[in-house]
Amino acid sequence: HIPPTDAAEQNVKGTRIVYERYLEAGKGKKHIQPKAGAALPMKGVDVTFVSANGVVPSTPLSGGGQPNPTCTGTGLPAQEKYENPFSHGVRIQYGRFRFLSIGDLTGAPLFALACPVNLVGPIDVYQVSHHGGNDAADPFLYTAIKPVVAIFNNGVRKGAQADTMKAVQALGLETWQIHKTTNAGAPNAPDARIANLDDTTAHWIKVSARDDGSFTVTNPRTGEIKSYKPRS
Repeated sequence: HIPPTDAAEQNVKGTRIVYERYLEAGKGKKHIQPKAGAALPMKGVDVTFVSANGVVPSTPLSGGGQPNPTCTGTGLPAQEKYENPFSHGVRIQYGRFRFLSIGDLTGAPLFALACPVNLVGPIDVYQVSHHGGNDAADPFLYTAIKPVVAIFNNGVRKGAQADTMKAVQALGLETWQIHKTTNAGAPNAPDARIANLDDTTAHWIKVSARDDGSFTVTNPRTGEIKSYKPRS
């Protein structure tokens, strides 16, 4: 047993305080336990859980169900196997526009989303799982959902690792990044599609969707807005 450092102890204490406040705020209110395939009740937008507690939907969502010929083996193993494969993921649909965000989902559940069939259907914007770590590099998911845009929620050194960056760009997907990566061998997107060129700023990336399936992506660092047409 290694005694925790003061910093680690403070972190645990802070987490407990936040959790206690969460429990207090939720008293007397309806609690939803996410289940794969279940919908989250929201007005004007369809939100469906595509992963929860290591499980994916047993049947394809609307628009899904296509066989995926790119599936080989069992997919890449998760770099962290005790938490990330249990990530909650959602497909958000507004009219014809679809956005996929699956947190840090990796390993067997990530593979099951697209193999042997595509469970989530075509996606317009995909927030790459696990910040773009190398355990999200297998092309089977990208070739199944065929995103128009892939967004890397990465840091200067966190995520956006070389294998995943190369795999996504090799498929011709247009990539946007939260930070310019310094990871060895990782090919960055053009600066115009990167929100922060180093770790001294904290800009975000904004996606604005219309119900006809068209959308825009904004880089607040530059003010650039790029428009994308509806999927044909």
